[in-house]
This record gives sequence, structure tokens and C-alpha cells, in this order.
Amino acid sequence: MFKRHLVPFESSSRVLCSLLDFEVLMNVPQHNARRIGPMARNQDDRQHILIVDDDPDTLELVCTLLRDNGYSAVGAHDANAAVERMRERLPDLFLIDYMMPETDGMTTLQRCRAEPNGKHVRAVMLTADSRLVTLERALERGFDEFLPKPILDHAEFLQRIRDVMTRRP
Repeated sequence: MFKRHLVPFESSSRVLCSLLDFEVLMNVPQHNARRIGPMARNQDDRQHILIVDDDPDTLELVCTLLRDNGYSAVGAHDANAAVERMRERLPDLFLIDYMMPETDGMTTLQRCRAEPNGKHVRAVMLTADSRLVTLERALERGFDEFLPKPILDHAEFLQRIRDVMTRRP
């Protein structure tokens, strides 16, 4: 059984951290930034991602980026909306902002995981807070991965989402 570790890696002159299960992070060239997600013909066959973020610009960017790359994506601006959306269609992945005004990302994940079948959905924290204590708490609370905000490298973002989606439970 593999343990998760915080592993730094170099990317475009900035150092990021990734929660990896001893997997090799693949470097996707910029010209392949589009269309690296699942390519299903029918929307119902696409992997479904629920994005929770209080910033409408981030919600729009992430939803558009994911949809343009073959995923089904729906946004929610807070924990209540997330639970509502989840009841409409169970996602394959939660992508949740950490810092939100009413309910933080960790509490939002707890609420989503309390729903029927919600405890088995993978979760990624989207955050501008890169402090180690925050990342450790995210792991303890059930997040599988975290991604930095703002999203500067779309190809890297999509590759890391794909990696989480294909990782074995």
C-alpha cells in the first residue's frame, strides 16, 4: 500500500507541490493543452466534475476549460449549492476552493461526503494558500490532491485532473 507524500516538482520556473501516489507526473507540451480529457461522444458518458468556488470568474474559467476538454462540469458558489448540484448528479470528482466566505472548502467537502454515495468521490482542493499546514489538513480531511490558484498553466491543470481521475482508489 502506497502512502501519499508531498513531493515538490519544478514547473515553468515556479515550484509547486503535488500529492502523488508514487506516480510520475507527465509533462504535457503546451500545444497539447486542449483535448487531453476523456473524449466521449455522449455527455452522459463524460466524467462529471463539480466545481465549488465563490469567485464567479474562477468558476467560469474552470468549467469552460473542463468542458472544452471533454468533461462534464457544473459549478456551485457555496456548500449549499454544491450539495444541491450533487443531488442532481453524483460527480466523479469534487474540485473545491479552500477559502470561501461562508463555509470553507474542508467543511464543504465534509457536507458533500455526508450525502449518499458522496464518500467515494475523489476530491481536489483548489487554493491560493500553499502553507504546509493547510495542505496537511486537506489530506487529513479527505482531499486526494490540491491545485494552486490562480490557474496559470492550463495543460498542467488538465493533466493533474486527469491523473486524479485515473488514479486507483
